[in-house]
Amino acid sequence: MIPLLLFGAFCTLAVWFLLHFMDRPIEAVHFAILAYFILITGALHIWQVQGLATDPKGFVRRFMASLVIKLVVSLALLVPILMRSTGDAFFTTGLLFAGLYLAFLVFSAIRLTDALRNGPGT
Repeated sequence: MIPLLLFGAFCTLAVWFLLHFMDRPIEAVHFAILAYFILITGALHIWQVQGLATDPKGFVRRFMASLVIKLVVSLALLVPILMRSTGDAFFTTGLLFAGLYLAFLVFSAIRLTDALRNGPGT
């Protein structure tokens, strides 16, 4: 989980610098979104690696299920977050959410590919 925490710290700094550079206020919702992606990515990664260790063929089902779970839960969270946002905050928050979703999706795919190559202990 250390790589996930390092990636989360990197994303936190990137979000802070990006919002600061754009002269946008840094709100609690931005850090809540970051925490959500760190937590869901960690939980799903643990679940997937456990599946790889016990049933490598079932790993594919867990991987596909995790993609659906992450997408559905993320959309369920994104809608109320955007409904509370107005004006520029609407677009900033929406783009930040989408960017972090993609960043953590790529991170997760890279980590799982590494786990497949090197064994489930990664």
